[in-house]
Amino acid sequence: MYQEKSNYYYNEITHAIYNNQTEKAEYLIYHLLENEDDFPILIYIKYLSNSIKDHSILRKILYKQIMKHKKDIYKRISLIHILYKNKEYEKSIKWCEKSLKLANNQQKLTIYFYLSKIFYYLNRPERSIRYINLCLQFNQRYKPALRLKQLILKDLYYESY
Repeated sequence: MYQEKSNYYYNEITHAIYNNQTEKAEYLIYHLLENEDDFPILIYIKYLSNSIKDHSILRKILYKQIMKHKKDIYKRISLIHILYKNKEYEKSIKWCEKSLKLANNQQKLTIYFYLSKIFYYLNRPERSIRYINLCLQFNQRYKPALRLKQLILKDLYYESY
């Protein structure tokens, strides 16, 4: 029953967003958050962030959720993800810095990796490598960080010639 209801909301929210019915989408998401366990909404937000261009609704919802649940690091990481996808790097950096204070080791790994990607896109390879190394302190075999480090070092090597 719960899964059916969640699927219904996800489909309705997705439909409303695709049809530019932002008020309806916001209403459905707020309704879902008020009446259900709000963890699945993070999954919806992640999926929606990958399938729509306008993230303003998702950003607004996450801001409100973070204000309501100030220590919920998962909501913060979701917001960081949205800001990163929208290339709002400065805002994303600020949220990363705020969130690191509350994060456990696994969450820090995720946040450091976002910071490494942000600084890579800002063409600041030295800073990116610094955050990659912080990631690797938590998990030496973290493949995304190892791949990014390899890419950066390769770029630096080719730039010097």
